[in-house]
Amino acid sequence: MILVRSGAYYAPDLTKITQQRGQAYLHQFLQDPSKFYSEQRHGRVMPNLQLSDEQITDVIAFLTWVSNIDNQGWPPRPIVVSAALPEAARPAEATTAASANPVALGEAVFRRSPPGCFGCHSTTAGTVLVGPSLAGIGTRAAAVVADPSYHGSAKSAADYIRESIAVPNAYIVPGPTFGAGGQSFMPPVGAQLKPDEIDQLVAYLATFK
Repeated sequence: MILVRSGAYYAPDLTKITQQRGQAYLHQFLQDPSKFYSEQRHGRVMPNLQLSDEQITDVIAFLTWVSNIDNQGWPPRPIVVSAALPEAARPAEATTAASANPVALGEAVFRRSPPGCFGCHSTTAGTVLVGPSLAGIGTRAAAVVADPSYHGSAKSAADYIRESIAVPNAYIVPGPTFGAGGQSFMPPVGAQLKPDEIDQLVAYLATFK
């Protein structure tokens, strides 16, 4: 099998894919891409290459090696499967805050790469990229914390959002493409952020009621 960086012309650029998606997600995706994207839903599909577990491990090892190469900031933004998003739902590319307000700063963090949150999470209801849509997360988080099935440590909606960033395995949103075996597919984004950046991101996400 030959892997090339496509430049995101037809398929997403793979230069930083292991940092943006995480190895757990990539392993599940390469086992069965149809669980994540389909021609009917997204307008394009990756064929199932029928790779063995050993081959998948080797491919991910190669992609991890590629991701650690200093490529002078390429790609310029997180990968997005554009066909999965209606035009109005595609994120803006601004990465600097319009003011010093924590919400504005948090939006800038959300749109920045890294961590590249918007490459995996839509803020439009009903639009799922890789992780769950964050539309309504400010309200939904409070409901999750109050649900008896929740076993994390959060006591409030803001705590839950923070926990989801810093400890994604604490609670995995139900869904076949969000995690497996008690492990979230979300990469360790919290480790890429400073404490104040997490505070800002929480402030921003809490506004989605």
